[in-house]
Amino acid sequence: MRRYSYIIRSKNNFRFWTPALLLLAASLIVILHPPAVVQAAPSNPSVDFPWNVTNSGTNWWSVTTLQQVQDAFNAARTFENNDANTSGQAYVPMPMMNLTGAFTLAQWQALSAGERALWLLNDERVARDLLPYEGVNSAVTTVAQDYTQWLLDNNQFDHNLTGLLGGRLDAQGLTGQYSSSGENLAVHGTAVDFPVALAVYNWNYDDSSSAWGHRENDLNDSLVNNTGSAGSEGLIGIGLGTKLTGYSFPGCGSCPWEPAMIVTFDWIDPSVEINNCTAPTAPTAVNISRTGNNVALTWSGGTASLYERWHAVNNPYFTPGSSCTGNCAANATSGQNTGLASTPGTNYFYQVVAANSCNVKATATKRVGDFSFAITPGTAPPSSDLFSDNMENGSSKWIVSHALGTDDWGLGTANPHSPTHAWFGNDVGNLSDQFLTMATAVTPSSSSVLTFWHQYNLESGYDGGVVEISLNGGTTWTNLESQITLGNYDASISTGFNSPIGGQQAFTGTSSGQKETKIALGSFSGSSVLIRFRLATDDFNEGDGWDGWYIDDVTISQ
Repeated sequence: MRRYSYIIRSKNNFRFWTPALLLLAASLIVILHPPAVVQAAPSNPSVDFPWNVTNSGTNWWSVTTLQQVQDAFNAARTFENNDANTSGQAYVPMPMMNLTGAFTLAQWQALSAGERALWLLNDERVARDLLPYEGVNSAVTTVAQDYTQWLLDNNQFDHNLTGLLGGRLDAQGLTGQYSSSGENLAVHGTAVDFPVALAVYNWNYDDSSSAWGHRENDLNDSLVNNTGSAGSEGLIGIGLGTKLTGYSFPGCGSCPWEPAMIVTFDWIDPSVEINNCTAPTAPTAVNISRTGNNVALTWSGGTASLYERWHAVNNPYFTPGSSCTGNCAANATSGQNTGLASTPGTNYFYQVVAANSCNVKATATKRVGDFSFAITPGTAPPSSDLFSDNMENGSSKWIVSHALGTDDWGLGTANPHSPTHAWFGNDVGNLSDQFLTMATAVTPSSSSVLTFWHQYNLESGYDGGVVEISLNGGTTWTNLESQITLGNYDASISTGFNSPIGGQQAFTGTSSGQKETKIALGSFSGSSVLIRFRLATDDFNEGDGWDGWYIDDVTISQ
């Protein structure tokens, strides 16, 4: 079977052929919406670097593993690094891609075509010190997917056959910055396992016959950050379709291609937030079942078009990350985690996060595994923590007291890490020294770790919180600053206004949301210890604007 992979891009009205490329090329960029877009990108390679060169002769239609995809991109990056370094221009070599470190094959296959393209495009952009795209947008995806399907259904391979790109974007209610060259097309003349990866590769490394126009579109460096989070640019959409038989576009002397796969890439830098970026609601129910070392999750309810399935080991109240990689996969209504570790006593916990194509997520998540469920492969029982409190079962595990002032810690529903309660110490406008102390001592082992989640807004450098340990039943206390391994103190507390912890390092200022702190207790192995959280405020009334310190999900591991 003969196999073909073409790429195409519109720029003007004349056409010419090369053996492996159908081109429409020129120099005019039509501005559909102000402000003007000027294509800009890093310098282009001197020659093509085809995919089959990158894999020691492995043809693109034979690639079946993520490692081969990664090898292809890294060989091309190595070539471009060497090519640029010998051209006399100032150049900082690109780092290598780590696709296999970010995804397993199953996780990659669980992503949508747009999510795969977004990861690859952003990895290419960030490697060249360009801002990443903000995310995949469902409206832009609709534009790209509808046009992809129309090309397949009508045996066509060209731009603007159903109207200009701008008109197609306008029809979806999208306004912003884009150009008539803001669309890349690729067609593969056979079925392939990685059609999106192949398209992105060809656009960036095998595009000289197209004057590197696709590459310049992928690596556009002239977008303006109109909306979205700082440090990112624009929204993308990817169309992907397959026609099994009879695909034969005009002028194709070797057609029909059976099957044929088309990839369409569109982008826009929106001038206003688009309405489909509203946060979805979380699922209302999640069910979990286990067969051997495989876990299946199913969920219902919610309004999301995408759900992220996060998991953690021995951490029931973990916080999902901002991007779905590593310990996460994303799909529509269900998911499976296969091949769990067989270590006895390993507990797996899951959260399902509702998201949308703009990567806007529901504020709530749905958990399974909190207290009532734990996967424990093997035969040995799971180890138990020396101390654990999620603050949901009252205050009996703690003693509240004060040495100065009148305020004490209180258990409430404000700013919990999970799910509804946390302890709170108030940053008052007068001298105070407030203690939240474990009611019962524990004896740590050489590997024991104190872990807790907290949030604070304290007068920076004047009011602060510390974590202390006592080895003599509470008679004397020592600041655990030197044992902190994650989530360190922020700064030292002033000695000028009589703070009870003046001169000590402490949590002070703002945590900017929930913060995890870990403290190693191995140096106290074999001793009976108490832990307390101490909030101290100075004697100067700083006025309004400061809140206090919230503590939640405290554990001491074996």
